[in-house]
Amino acid sequence: MSGETVSQWYNDHVELEDKRLILGRLEYEVTLHYIREAIDCIQRQEGHTNPLKIADIGCGTGVYAIPLVRAGHHLSISDISPSSVHLAHQKARAAGLRFTTTFSLDARCLRYHAEIYKPAHYDIVLLLGPVYHILSGPDRSDVLLAGLETVKPGGFMLAAFVTKNAHLRDVATRDPERLHTEWGFYEGYLRDGRYARGGKAPMWHGTIGEIRGLIEGLQRAGGEKGVESEVLKLVSCEGFLGFGHASHLASLGEEAFERWLGVVLESAADDTTLGAADHVLAVIRRTK
Repeated sequence: MSGETVSQWYNDHVELEDKRLILGRLEYEVTLHYIREAIDCIQRQEGHTNPLKIADIGCGTGVYAIPLVRAGHHLSISDISPSSVHLAHQKARAAGLRFTTTFSLDARCLRYHAEIYKPAHYDIVLLLGPVYHILSGPDRSDVLLAGLETVKPGGFMLAAFVTKNAHLRDVATRDPERLHTEWGFYEGYLRDGRYARGGKAPMWHGTIGEIRGLIEGLQRAGGEKGVESEVLKLVSCEGFLGFGHASHLASLGEEAFERWLGVVLESAADDTTLGAADHVLAVIRRTK
């Protein structure tokens, strides 16, 4: 990944990214549901409702951080895009809120920034964007391990991934001939998951098996350093619908949307649903 390329793309498209989860409302609400579930789990096991310390690494424009700080938690945020961090700060300030720390950084350099890299410090760490912009396998693994190192034992890391199926469904919908006419590109894409073309920020897409393998590698590497973890679940953030169908729910009223959300959540973490995912959320608990 060229950090400059990713940073520049998000700097240039900060307003677009700020609105992306309007159509991706289901992805957003499913992800937020599991963040809140992790918060509830920690507070139950510790026997309190005190604010938690949460790091949002790859915070974007603060779409998750702002409701969490509004709920009273202490948020340290960072993103590769200075414009995104600035907008997150502006939105928080306009709402009378403040973050504990705001920082612009490439997640691959996390360990070099003591302002946010604090081993065994956070109750929850969110990596909801950086991993799928990292083209190097070793770098992906290292970022996940660095994030896990900053979680307290008993705390959670939630990390997001994008699937190859997501892009292939989009191609099949928009231009199905493209798989054949651009087979030279897609043969490589299916092999390594790299998508870096069309002026967009470079991305890595994985199969469910590849995502599982990445997390298993994290557990092995962490175990060697005394940072042990368990994977509680992999979640399809669009449930059984996929993004295309899920986007039709975006304009629903609150009650109608909540009904759909409840149905989707019933099977979002089932193995049989993961093939429909555009975004996969891994819920990982640090055990030691």
